[in-house]
Amino acid sequence: MTDLGLCLIQIVYNMDIGRFIKRTFLREAYYIGFLEKKHLSLPIQERYDKVSWLDLKGYNSGWFADPFFLSKEGNHIQLLVEELVYKKGRGIISLLEIDKQNGKYVLSSRIPLLELSTHLSYPNIIYENGKTYVYPENGRSGGLNIYELDLQAKKLINPVKIIDGHIVDTSIFKHEGKYYAIGTIHNTYGFEYTKKSDVYVSDSLFGPYTHYQ
Repeated sequence: MTDLGLCLIQIVYNMDIGRFIKRTFLREAYYIGFLEKKHLSLPIQERYDKVSWLDLKGYNSGWFADPFFLSKEGNHIQLLVEELVYKKGRGIISLLEIDKQNGKYVLSSRIPLLELSTHLSYPNIIYENGKTYVYPENGRSGGLNIYELDLQAKKLINPVKIIDGHIVDTSIFKHEGKYYAIGTIHNTYGFEYTKKSDVYVSDSLFGPYTHYQ
């Protein structure tokens, strides 16, 4: 038997065959779908039949996930998303311009807003004093930054680090004059960390945030 054959047998033997096939021949992908308000009253199983999946118009350089609604004017929609670019192997934050045409949601353009050397995702949005701020998940950098969204320049600008630590999928809200940030802290990037959330509090949107007692 050839060395290649021996190597292949060893790989399959030491790895779950389903996982081996998935990693070798398949690409993981996420898709964005839209559900009309009139269908929200349907039973859950019937709702899925009414989802209108985003028409990517031939885009195949990666996939989009973690959509956050930014604006809607008539049939034009703007979303902030994680864009996982295959060649880069990590996520960036992009703005999707989407048009509703004959009942279908069609991607008209994608505009990268922020790219770092570490993975970005979950571009959550908060509004303060007439400005739009975005605080994407960047746990592998060791902290959480908040950015101002400059739509004219099509960029996320003026980063401010508000939390130290490997925090992911954070949501910030204001209550009785204080700002609360809820997210998960982890170091292993396994699934166990999703079972526990941490809460941080600050007097300012821009921190510093401390553990809520």
